[in-house]
Amino acid sequence: MPSQLSFIKHRHTAEVERMSYEQFLDGYAAKVGLPNKEILLADHRERYKFAITNRERGRSLVERLSNHGIKIKGAKVLDVGCAYGGNTIEMMHAGATAVGIDIDEKWLKLAEENARGECSPTLYLCDASTRAARSRLQPHGPFDLVIVNDVFEHIFDTAGLLENISSLMAPGGKLFFAVPNGLAPRFVLSEGHKKVFGISLLAPDYWSHFVKTPFHVYYRRWEYFAALFEKYGFNVELFDAIQDVDDAWTRRKLGQGIREITAEREKQRYEGHQALFIDRALQAYFFELRQDVKSADWTTLKRKYRTTFWEGIITKR
Repeated sequence: MPSQLSFIKHRHTAEVERMSYEQFLDGYAAKVGLPNKEILLADHRERYKFAITNRERGRSLVERLSNHGIKIKGAKVLDVGCAYGGNTIEMMHAGATAVGIDIDEKWLKLAEENARGECSPTLYLCDASTRAARSRLQPHGPFDLVIVNDVFEHIFDTAGLLENISSLMAPGGKLFFAVPNGLAPRFVLSEGHKKVFGISLLAPDYWSHFVKTPFHVYYRRWEYFAALFEKYGFNVELFDAIQDVDDAWTRRKLGQGIREITAEREKQRYEGHQALFIDRALQAYFFELRQDVKSADWTTLKRKYRTTFWEGIITKR
């Protein structure tokens, strides 16, 4: 039975966490142009869900990695693209020493508000793909765990990032990654960041015709990442979260995806350059998808089209 002292400590910790999270929500509401957190939560919860649930997702990641046999307590953790700090903070609560980095100062300020009164993560403003970032982070390593969650798609110099990470990781260190798959019909129907039809099939240069810029997302094929992981000395364990019943079921679902995308294209009022860019991309996409449905093996189909996020662990050799 816990002592009264431990109960008071636990209650204090919970209250402090709630207060820091509310400070974060107030700050985030201001950043997105809303009057207060009450309106953020009441009227805009779904739109800003990724930010609002940052602590919950951080706790979920701690649990997921722990269940996978990755030791968090006592580990040195690097959170690349830490944004609001949810993963960084929850790693520290689990007993890790954590460093969070981001390329945008406004997110780091929100991370500070998110952590205030609970813990003091080391936060740096830097581009993780640069040699300067490696020099700054080296004194905090070598890192046992690196988190690159929903970040690879925003990195232009992926090779520079992986070279830095490889040099900063301890031998046998782990990297958790999650990368959206722009070829998945779900993201063709509604791109994951901007919720716009078709743009996951387009190179970033074309995005300015559809969304406010600057905003670049580099949707690359799985083979691109697999080749770079191999180049920089990592073994890959790709999680298989697809619960497709069998090969035939997968092929039927992909046929359904073609029909849904075709129907959605008819609803879109694209004209001029928008229509030209999207229709060219869809023509190439449908041709490749239909060819694969005819001839590719089941594993390839699931990884290439049915997986919305490639997730897994890479281990430094």
